[in-house]
Amino acid sequence: MVLDKRLPIYHRARRLVELIDRACQVPDVADRFDEQALQWWGDLVEMMADGHVAEERDRFHAAFAPLQTRFKQVYGALHTERDKVLEAARSELKAEGLSTTVLSPYNCSSLCWAPDGLACGECYVTLHELPTHLIAIPSVTQRQIVRERKLRLKGSDAQGRQVTQISLNSVLGGREIADRGERDAALADLKQAIDDALSDGGVVTLV
Repeated sequence: MVLDKRLPIYHRARRLVELIDRACQVPDVADRFDEQALQWWGDLVEMMADGHVAEERDRFHAAFAPLQTRFKQVYGALHTERDKVLEAARSELKAEGLSTTVLSPYNCSSLCWAPDGLACGECYVTLHELPTHLIAIPSVTQRQIVRERKLRLKGSDAQGRQVTQISLNSVLGGREIADRGERDAALADLKQAIDDALSDGGVVTLV
């Protein structure tokens, strides 16, 4: 067993089986690993548990190499799906005239493998996290849109100027302000809401 742990491939294989084990607890991921892939996974787990990696190196490689390939296929497919969902969310926010900053935690310019080949070297999202992003991105986007729609009620005044009404309740409602720090935080949020509305032109009315 000591000899096994000195082999570089041992640590990569252990990380691989751990990532797959955790990811397969997510139904959408589990369905992407077929029976053959799970057999390779089981072989690796067995050999590492028994301490037979060095003695059965050929068998170990015969399981490790195709399993890592399958892992990359599953990861790459989910990463691509995440990219498409993210781009659609960006377009939806821009169509509403909103910033896409809320999507920053999910940003990734492109899939570029990390040195160990077990995650994207750009975003370093693990396999089990990718399906959660597919759910979270549309949810975050819709919450932002609903919030901003409630916040901004647009119209025109008698002079034909665009008027954006900002609801103080939407921005500050429910807050308890007990010190100057909380006061400053509330004012900062209100200032940001006004600045965002002014960026569209016209005037702002607080309601």
